[in-house]
Amino acid sequence: MLKFELLQSRFQAIQQHQPTTFDAFLLLTTKQINQEWTDNQKHTALRQFSGWTFDTSQTAFYLRLIDWLLVHVEQDSVIQHIEQQQHWYEQWLMFKLAQQSLAQNQLLAIANKLSKRPISVYHLHLLQCITNTVPCFDSLLILANFYLHQQNYDDALSSYQTLLQQYCPTLALYQTALLGLLRTLLARQKQYSPDISDVEYAFNILLAIAKHQVWNSEFEQLSQHANELVLTYSLKQGRAKATGTLSSWGRGIRLFGENLGKKLGGRESTLPYSKDVIESAPVLLTGLEIEKNLNANRQLNHAINQLLKQKLPQHEAAITALGLSAGSLWTYSQIDPTVLDAITFASSGSPDAFKDVQDIGEHTLQSAGSFTRLTGYVAEQQVAINLVREGHTVTMPDTANQAGWDLLVDGVPMQVKCSMDADYVLQHFEKYPDITVITNSELANQLGDHSLVMIDPNLSYSEIQDTTQQSLQHLDDFGAIEGLLAIPLLSIAFAAHRNYGDFSHGRVDIQQYGKNIAKDVALRSVGAGTGKVIGASIGSFFTPVGTILGAGIGAYLGGVAGGTGADALLREDVCQQRDVVVKELIAFARWFNADVVKARIQQEKQHLEDFKQRFIAPLQHGTHFSEQPIYAQFMAIQNESLQRTQDLSDWLDNQLKENEFYQAQAGWVALRESSKFFHQDMKRQIAKVNQALEKYQALVNPEKSTLTAHPSFLLQRS
Repeated sequence: MLKFELLQSRFQAIQQHQPTTFDAFLLLTTKQINQEWTDNQKHTALRQFSGWTFDTSQTAFYLRLIDWLLVHVEQDSVIQHIEQQQHWYEQWLMFKLAQQSLAQNQLLAIANKLSKRPISVYHLHLLQCITNTVPCFDSLLILANFYLHQQNYDDALSSYQTLLQQYCPTLALYQTALLGLLRTLLARQKQYSPDISDVEYAFNILLAIAKHQVWNSEFEQLSQHANELVLTYSLKQGRAKATGTLSSWGRGIRLFGENLGKKLGGRESTLPYSKDVIESAPVLLTGLEIEKNLNANRQLNHAINQLLKQKLPQHEAAITALGLSAGSLWTYSQIDPTVLDAITFASSGSPDAFKDVQDIGEHTLQSAGSFTRLTGYVAEQQVAINLVREGHTVTMPDTANQAGWDLLVDGVPMQVKCSMDADYVLQHFEKYPDITVITNSELANQLGDHSLVMIDPNLSYSEIQDTTQQSLQHLDDFGAIEGLLAIPLLSIAFAAHRNYGDFSHGRVDIQQYGKNIAKDVALRSVGAGTGKVIGASIGSFFTPVGTILGAGIGAYLGGVAGGTGADALLREDVCQQRDVVVKELIAFARWFNADVVKARIQQEKQHLEDFKQRFIAPLQHGTHFSEQPIYAQFMAIQNESLQRTQDLSDWLDNQLKENEFYQAQAGWVALRESSKFFHQDMKRQIAKVNQALEKYQALVNPEKSTLTAHPSFLLQRS
């Protein structure tokens, strides 16, 4: 920088002779100037200027100079560009703010301008200086935004919190500060506290304000982003995806050729099937998949157990023995959201002594009717859990003595019977001939072929009897509930203890009390399952459709190479039957989406609202951080489940708007996902597709018209 005397002399000359802004800045920054310089040489000289330094012994002069510079810098675009690159404005302000007091509006104007300029090493000091001088919403917001932009998340978070606590008199200001806080949490992605992560905390804030007037599209976008961050990688794997580029090109060329052939009078005999297109469709989440994922979350499971120990400190050992997992809690919450009250229930209203629990068990053992009812309740709970794990929506009746049905499965009423007497099960149809019964595996041979009987391969009459009886008998063998719960699968005492308050205060009758106890027994007794599906006709089909969906279409049509061996007349029959199969596939897809999937969407929306109602109130009242990770994880999964179902419906809609080939792919995908739904007309609809496929098979290969012997060339592949 020029020495003071030379700078002062040139500044006086500039004020006297009024040169161009460019030449004036050249005079103030460059010691030796050649009158013969070209514009490029002048630009180079300006860019070589080392920067502005000011001597406090000449403060008055330098302040006048800076004021002149601030006014004239914007009068020349070249000077303005160089100034921004070299951060002259910030250098001038560093001296000016240190030596001169400015009004609040002037300081805020400077802060606002700084927020729009390229970042420099001077920004933090200047913004902190302005904020300390005029602490207000605008100055602190600019500083907080600067911290966020610089990824200084800790200071940004602190600044936004200060804004929310001290400087938000209006809704608009609160909205602005809250958006900044949420963006910081979602960007930092650390632990907000030992109990909850930044992402979970942000997600819960968004959940708490979802219906508040502060909500707008920006909060909606942040909510979607937070939901995405809360979910684990494995739970995102079944989402819709794009098809491969090469496959798409090849498929397009082939379809063009087929369409051209049809226009020339040709007929198509191959079944339209594209593994690439089918795999691009979203796959619905199942309860078992979610349960396994949550059980793998060690931090969340630890949080749940610690929380229950806080709520019931006198039974800490019992809770440790129970080992209630996040996965099992989520699974049962899909059947009965009131189970989520376990997160917040207190010890008041429980039996006063372990003797009360023992008396309950003794009474149940002595009364055959009570024991039968309890085992029936446990069976209902286990079936419900199995269905949720398979991907169904399950709702329990509001009363314990609901006539005719025990569960609503995908909106359809169903009865659960666990018995060794087939006649006892069949008696149900005398009163309720249209309501399906789900029964235990021991009756598979006797009732498996009944059109309205479904076998749950994971439900065993003997296991239900043994588990319930042992749970009750061992109540007399232990002097404390902790000892009882150390025995595997024996949680009935804790269940009785936890549900006693509602019974003793008259909120539920003895029947409902028994059902509430049975919930906990079933939840602890049922394992991960065998992988077998309730009602083989829904999922594991021993049919053409089942073979195709289970092992791939190649397994169904594999085994024969070359031509069909059919003559021209037979080939015409094959083409006609191929068209029938395609027609049935498309019809099934349309029916499935309109009558089944869209109904599930409404069920899941209602379930999501149930979750929100249980979580929003505690969050709005400042619930402890230890409870909040459960809210965030469960809500994120519930959102993902609903979105996956909606995406499936949209995917089917889009395919059904395309040509015949893509409409048929919608049929295959609908069949693939049908095992996760129950509908009274599902068997008949699937049977129509199976019958069409069987006729097609018989025409293509009469000698090998079994379910697994079909020529692979009869499938269009891409």
